[in-house]
Amino acid sequence: MEFDLITLLSEMCHFAQVHVSDPDAWSQTIERRHEYFQCTTFQVSCFLSQNTVLGRDGVDCNIVLYELGELGVKSVKQWEEIITELVGELGGWK
Repeated sequence: MEFDLITLLSEMCHFAQVHVSDPDAWSQTIERRHEYFQCTTFQVSCFLSQNTVLGRDGVDCNIVLYELGELGVKSVKQWEEIITELVGELGGWK
């Protein structure tokens, strides 16, 4: 089950990067790119907050936002590694 949840969140993040609404988004400043990814950031952070052991205290949205806004689109595999690490830092799944 863990793999499926990690894959789901990873695909959400990858999809957001691939389908950003502005074709010039990747040439924008990081602050501007962050504006594009706020919705996905909140969704992923809320999911992690509700479903991880230490997430009950909240999850810093900026962690996910930083990864989304970095230059270059990450593959689903790269996102799986990032999400797996975040879940580990948050004490694992409930």
